[in-house]
Amino acid sequence: MKLHIFIESGIDPGKRGKGQFTNEHYFIEQYIQHLCKGYNPEDVDIVHVGGKDKLRMFDNQMKDYTRQGDTNIVIFDADYISTGGGLKKRIADFECLKQEMGVDFDYFLFPSNWDEGTFETLLLQIINKDHAGIIDCFSRYENCVEAQNKLKGGDCYEMPNTKAKIYSYITSFKMSNADKSSVKIGNWKFYSSVFWNLDDSYLEPLKNFLIKHLK
Repeated sequence: MKLHIFIESGIDPGKRGKGQFTNEHYFIEQYIQHLCKGYNPEDVDIVHVGGKDKLRMFDNQMKDYTRQGDTNIVIFDADYISTGGGLKKRIADFECLKQEMGVDFDYFLFPSNWDEGTFETLLLQIINKDHAGIIDCFSRYENCVEAQNKLKGGDCYEMPNTKAKIYSYITSFKMSNADKSSVKIGNWKFYSSVFWNLDDSYLEPLKNFLIKHLK
């Protein structure tokens, strides 16, 4: 029996052909390796959906997997009420979608299945606390950009998003050229305790969700 994990991010076929994936893909893959030492990667299939509104396009694929006796799960962002999302909205969307598609699947909403936010919101919670000062530096930069916008009397400058903050964090470390290249294509070294704490209590809901289906 195989576990098929449908994630929100998309991937260019050319990059996938070269073995390059998204940050989200690497995280799920490496977190499962952390949870289940010695698991067989062939038993888990990570499917890139390419956006929150495209899951319905995978209904036949999900039905085929179900007929084979496999399991389908979905891991998407909860997003924010302020941007038209939020936990309650996403749950309602998924429940309606299951009825529409005629497919049953379990789902988890980043960051914790009970908070608003995204995959990057989760990552901010699990950085190695020894290096939290890097995030503080970036926060001061954000405050500076906001102050400059006010000074200019408008929105002259683009405010950096959470993904930019995480990218700034991981690229602040000294690395070999090979590791730098790997980071640039999306592999943010989630397996390394130098950068991340995969045993952080914030991951407990995701841990329980994955273990339930990996078993």
